[in-house]
Amino acid sequence: MERIFAQTGGAAGPRWGLRGDPLLWDALKDHFTTHPDPSDISDFKARLHQLINDIIGMNLQTAPAHIPVPAFYRENGGMSSGMVARDTWLLELVPLLEERFKDLHNPLT
Repeated sequence: MERIFAQTGGAAGPRWGLRGDPLLWDALKDHFTTHPDPSDISDFKARLHQLINDIIGMNLQTAPAHIPVPAFYRENGGMSSGMVARDTWLLELVPLLEERFKDLHNPLT
């Protein structure tokens, strides 16, 4: 699971929308690298979406464009401190993680 969250090397690194995005990424990485691996892509997607919703405290699909996550606020972090970009996650980061999972678990497809 560690390779799914790689930010360097052969994998294309993620593009962040707001300052809370890398903190959400790290929280997901911490969870997935310390818990049993998902059994398949359906399990990964379900766990990924539920974990994101749990961390941000709301449904990503219906969340505002800039999601405030109090746990991610940093003193002197600027105006977007603690904010997660909904569209960045829906359109880029979640599909990136799902694609990486598929690639690692089905290398011939």
